[in-house]
Amino acid sequence: MDDFTELSVDLGEAAVRVGAQAAAVLRKSARDVEAHGKRRAPVDTGTMRASIGVDYEGDGRSARMSAEVGPTVHYAPHVEYGTARQAPQPFMRPAADAVEPAFVEAMADIAGDIL
Repeated sequence: MDDFTELSVDLGEAAVRVGAQAAAVLRKSARDVEAHGKRRAPVDTGTMRASIGVDYEGDGRSARMSAEVGPTVHYAPHVEYGTARQAPQPFMRPAADAVEPAFVEAMADIAGDIL
């Protein structure tokens, strides 16, 4: 096998490893945001807190992965951002802010491993 072919094979194998590692980091970070959001959510009946969940798209083998974390009740944005009559009670943005540094560090570690 010539050097170019060997490099091509190595890069292909690295892409599979990186995708799987990045997917694992994304899943962990999303679960962490979910947990933080549930801990921070203001509670009246508990419905909003119970509605906080994660939806994933992609699996590490596809070129695109995402996770959407948040509540599904219709009034959650009014709680998070406030209204003309109600002060904001942020719970999801602080949850994401708390998890972001660990997410960025883990992704940087993955990038550093392949370079």
